[in-house]
Amino acid sequence: MASNLRVDSIVPATGSSVSIGTATGGVNIPGVLTYEDVTNVDSVGVVTARAGIKIGPSAGVAATIFADGSINTSGIITATTFHGSGANLTGVVSIPTGMIAPFAMSSPPTGWLECNGATISRSTYATLFAAIGTTYGAGDGSSTFVLPDLRATFIRGFDNSRGIDTGRTFGSFQDQGIPAMKGDIHDAHGFSRTQTNAVSGFTNVFEGIGSSSWRTSIESSSGQYAEVRFDSTRIVPDAPHGGVRPRNLALMYMIKI
Repeated sequence: MASNLRVDSIVPATGSSVSIGTATGGVNIPGVLTYEDVTNVDSVGVVTARAGIKIGPSAGVAATIFADGSINTSGIITATTFHGSGANLTGVVSIPTGMIAPFAMSSPPTGWLECNGATISRSTYATLFAAIGTTYGAGDGSSTFVLPDLRATFIRGFDNSRGIDTGRTFGSFQDQGIPAMKGDIHDAHGFSRTQTNAVSGFTNVFEGIGSSSWRTSIESSSGQYAEVRFDSTRIVPDAPHGGVRPRNLALMYMIKI
């Protein structure tokens, strides 16, 4: 037999089926092949199969392609592109459970939850619970756990022994803050002038400008204050490792379930 077998048409002599014996070469059938069952076909053009086309299993992957274009498959699939909503996809390795990402929309897509500190079921979201556990809250201690709450909150990289943001555990919350600023303005021992003075351990936020004359004598007087102090921590807590807010854009953080 030649290396290729070409069949332009198949007409059954009797009955409703045609049987082709084993061929050592390829079979080229032009046009559209409509068949009840197709097996052991390496490549085809257009195939219409009522019960679907079964592919594999090969390397642990098996698939069935149906006439409506849907595909039912199992096993680990490596794909460079995907077209569709992905609403029913599960076990996508490229997006691991527990991953957090910002979204430019205010409603979570399928497979994600808002990072809003909600208490959710350990059984319903068993895969997520296995990934993050009770890091962000134990819920009722038995059947629920808590999602991270990233509403109106910046994410900061975990120090992990680097020594910049020390004294914190993974997943811990840190309040707002700026590096503390302090300084004094006080009178110069009864003289008719003022001066600035640093507070121990802080850089003076006040700067003395120019000079002034003073009187040789002054009557003593009582008063409430001998100096006035500027202290930023009266308004915003101290952040010794830096915490000044940058320009920002409000997006929604969501976690993969």
